[in-house]
Amino acid sequence: VGFGGGGHSSRAPCFAAPVGRCTTADPITPGGVRPFVKVCELDELRGHGDRVHVLLGDRHVSLINHRGEVYCLDSLCYHAGGPLGIGDIEDVGGRACLSCPWHLYKVTLESGEKLYGSTRLDEATGKLVPDGVKSAGVRQRTHEVEKRADGWYVRLRLDGPIVESDKYACNDVPGIAKGRKVRDWSTEGPLVRV
Repeated sequence: VGFGGGGHSSRAPCFAAPVGRCTTADPITPGGVRPFVKVCELDELRGHGDRVHVLLGDRHVSLINHRGEVYCLDSLCYHAGGPLGIGDIEDVGGRACLSCPWHLYKVTLESGEKLYGSTRLDEATGKLVPDGVKSAGVRQRTHEVEKRADGWYVRLRLDGPIVESDKYACNDVPGIAKGRKVRDWSTEGPLVRV
């Protein structure tokens, strides 16, 4: 079942697979635990602003170094599949957010929440006035990142409820250059650039 129209992939959405589903890059152990998979070398995410975009199994994810902390989230924006992973990082209400280059939606690096500037009606003037930054909840799936002596590892978080970014996560990535396909490096060798 594809999403049809609008340039979306005609493949089945990647979140629709059964829980026990495996890919060569993202095997699930018999106990049901999803392992960490090496996605890049340490020096590739050394500095503030460094990014690595990978295809882990059939899911596009971006790793982003922001002020020494490395985050991982789905590369494509939950709203319309835009290249969120290449968006500018902005401070929104004291939280680091990616700004989608297509529609400027703000998504937190840490939790994948959509943030927005709220307004309220001022009773005295009858006008809308700013009412701070609010969260619309998690819209972008985030994933676990682990730094090890030999590189950066990611464990996909695919459990729990469907997140809006799931519908685009397996589509081709527009605007994200130098994406890399991660393969089962135990049998097929290390990272292969696409």
